[in-house]
Amino acid sequence: MNDSDPKVGIGRMGMEREYERFSVAWIPVPGTALADFGKAWTGWCSVSGQRTPASKDWEPLKEAARVGRFPGQRGLHAPLTRPFALSDEVSRWALEAVLEEFASGRPSEYVSNPVVRVDNERVVFAPERRSDRLNVMMTDLQEELRPFVKFESGPMPLDFVLPLTGMIGPRVSDSVLMELAPFLDGITDPKPLIASLSLIGQPCEGQAWRMLDRYVLSGQSDNAREVPAAMTCIGPDLLAPAMSM
Repeated sequence: MNDSDPKVGIGRMGMEREYERFSVAWIPVPGTALADFGKAWTGWCSVSGQRTPASKDWEPLKEAARVGRFPGQRGLHAPLTRPFALSDEVSRWALEAVLEEFASGRPSEYVSNPVVRVDNERVVFAPERRSDRLNVMMTDLQEELRPFVKFESGPMPLDFVLPLTGMIGPRVSDSVLMELAPFLDGITDPKPLIASLSLIGQPCEGQAWRMLDRYVLSGQSDNAREVPAAMTCIGPDLLAPAMSM
């Protein structure tokens, strides 16, 4: 990298970095049944990084499901990358430019026939069958970011899933899924449109993550007319209507 590279920021010049860790995720649209369930179940708002009211009736079930142990208190979200830090000489502005450029060339995609099921020893909301298009987008995103960030160790997410629990083992996950079933009406219908990517950040270890920005998947698609409704609003403050874009 060099100073003439447009994707290099001014981090080297003493710019204070407000956030230490980042990740890219899909966050359910606020106000939908899935988002409302996520806030009540996890006890966190994925957008603001603030605590939300939770039902005391769920506490024993949540403990078994290790919901309160979600890393970094991120609320309900589908991880598209591992957490990462910015590489030397790369600013947050540069990261946002990379994400905006990536999203502008990618089409939106439905979660086809979404179901709540046990996957890899956890309960997840996911397509009934693995989505090749969403998974290819995730792989391409990770490769696009690699020159600009330092991914934390561990396996990259390969399949599009939205975890509802931690890794709790097959026996416990089957039991949690059965007990959750009465509360899951409506979250798989209608099928959500993945219309944006969200950059989330954590100021420092132990603090809650929050959404920093969203990037519309605006590539050519048969779903283009439905993207504004699937966004509802843009930005972390949720004040700007998507229809004004």
